[in-house]
Amino acid sequence: MPIPAPIRSTLVTVRDAVDGHLHERRRTNAIGRIRHLRPESILFICLGNICRSPYAERVARDRFPPGHTITSGGFLKEGRSPPSEALAAASARGIDHEDHRSRLTTDRDLTAADAVFVFDRFNVRDVRSLGGTRADRLFWLGDFDPVWTGKRAIIDPWGRSLSDFASKFERIDRCLDAVGLALTLAREDR
Repeated sequence: MPIPAPIRSTLVTVRDAVDGHLHERRRTNAIGRIRHLRPESILFICLGNICRSPYAERVARDRFPPGHTITSGGFLKEGRSPPSEALAAASARGIDHEDHRSRLTTDRDLTAADAVFVFDRFNVRDVRSLGGTRADRLFWLGDFDPVWTGKRAIIDPWGRSLSDFASKFERIDRCLDAVGLALTLAREDR
């Protein structure tokens, strides 16, 4: 039986409030975990691999220290291009990923990745349905955000406006800057 809309709305509000309370602790923990893990292979996963994860993959390739294998994947259909809003928002931020085509994430991808980044709870569910990955290798990208935005998840902008894509990509950039700094510090720790 579906949960009535007013109750669902209240539950989401409570979950977001709890996430806000826990954000700084989760952020500190995620930064410490990624520094300790020192991943060489990194996988970004979102639902369709046409909006959030391919953008994160391209930004990470540009901003992370050299020596990482960085890929992305999703759970829908292979061979799809990013929507025009994603391409325009990425281009405005200096990222060109017109050549990207979606790919399906497999259990082999999860096993091969030293670190797996997801954007929302549905991505976590889908990763688990494939057999999952070790808990210490799974990261919510939003946990790295130095700014609490009201949501732990980086909501899928598919089907929304250019400004929605721009705000999601701005948040992804902030998170990736924090991950990149942690990876750089991890190399210096050696």
